[in-house]
Amino acid sequence: GNCTSLETAVFGSSLNSIGKQAFDGCSSMKSLFIPDNVSMLGKKAFANTNLEDLTIPYFGSTKDKSASQALSTVFDVANKYQTMTLTVVGVDTISRVNLENCTAIKSLILGDTVQNIEKGAFSGLPLQNVVFSDSVTSIPESAFQNCTELSEVNSANSIDTIGNYAFSGCSKLTSMPIESVKHIGVRAFENCSELRISGDWMSIETIGEYAFAGAMN
Repeated sequence: GNCTSLETAVFGSSLNSIGKQAFDGCSSMKSLFIPDNVSMLGKKAFANTNLEDLTIPYFGSTKDKSASQALSTVFDVANKYQTMTLTVVGVDTISRVNLENCTAIKSLILGDTVQNIEKGAFSGLPLQNVVFSDSVTSIPESAFQNCTELSEVNSANSIDTIGNYAFSGCSKLTSMPIESVKHIGVRAFENCSELRISGDWMSIETIGEYAFAGAMN
């Protein structure tokens, strides 16, 4: 720890674990790419690093508590004064337990391997912008509910379903492409008062109750 001049670290394919507090106190570290061969990250391994760009495959699942708690125990993601861009690669599912207390993450990029987002995964987090890849086809119930700082969603033309309450309460959300969307759930965009829909509505088959209530004022 206390490697205060280290700005980044480049890991090789032979690395499979990083121990407890390995880089704790490396206050100049701004960017980090963790390869998908790393299967274990020690507690507070990257605490006090001031990361701005983090690419990580290490999310685990809700069944694997040691892995699923990695972000909140390894990185300073609970620092609300920090601005971090998180890029997720190498996993197919993101759940709420992965992102608990991750208030430092302001920008989120979901890589090509991410196919599933579980219910309420990002709800209430201070995200400002999100980028989806082609592999995401559905935004589930309450996925971004009450993300009051979220202003921009960039998605490929692969999303066909937007679940109930998916963006409800996202009062700063300004745009949402819907070119490929077929189903919009109940209260999906409720109280999204700054929302402007881009693209046509020709593909939409169902619109739920109160889907746009209080939106697009």
